[in-house]
Amino acid sequence: MILRRLADGIRAQNWFTVVLEVLIVVVGIFIALQVDGWNEGRKKQQNIEAQLLRIADDAAVLLAETDRLIVGFDNRIARVQIALEVLDGTPLTAANTRAFERALDESYQLNEVEVDLPGMNILMNTGDIDQVADANVRKALLALTNEWRRRKTVIGHVRSLLDIVNRDIFKGISYDIVGLDAERSDGAEFKIRYDLDSLRADLRLRAALSNAARMQGYGRSQTVLARAALKAVVDSLEQSTSR
Repeated sequence: MILRRLADGIRAQNWFTVVLEVLIVVVGIFIALQVDGWNEGRKKQQNIEAQLLRIADDAAVLLAETDRLIVGFDNRIARVQIALEVLDGTPLTAANTRAFERALDESYQLNEVEVDLPGMNILMNTGDIDQVADANVRKALLALTNEWRRRKTVIGHVRSLLDIVNRDIFKGISYDIVGLDAERSDGAEFKIRYDLDSLRADLRLRAALSNAARMQGYGRSQTVLARAALKAVVDSLEQSTSR
């Protein structure tokens, strides 16, 4: 219909009609493009909001796991300290034997927590992180990404150092672990055979345990920093949704 009127106007040299019809077409196309762009923008924002809700749920779970990891570091450091006291002459008792034996077993292990925030990965990979409306949430998410990446690198170096230093030392320690639960959980039942006098005389064991305590402490401090970044994300998302 518009094309017919436009052709009729050109044939009749009715330039007013021609200009008017062209303007109608241009304005129509412009409005259609604006509506499409608005719809796309709305869909993107809906996706971003959905990912932020997913991040909020996953981050709360990860925060609890991180808290348990920090407690694990504290417990492991405490057990190593008990083991050092036993090696220095403190008698083995029913209260400290378990801690002593677990310290021997755990000397060069370093626990980790897996960072699983699929929603944040989607925002980062698509570039939609820049479209997060709340500046505080956006800043907290970027800071968390950087902090966990840095922690992963540092913990990897610490784990390598523990393995290199303590593995060689413990090769010559005269004790055997028997029937250890595969997961090495707190409730794991295992038996350990050792000659306490020989262990007390082995200065390498003291060095290994002292090194383990330092490395566990360093791992804890890195985890505390990463936890702070994670808590900032949780808090910023809570504040954003409460407005």
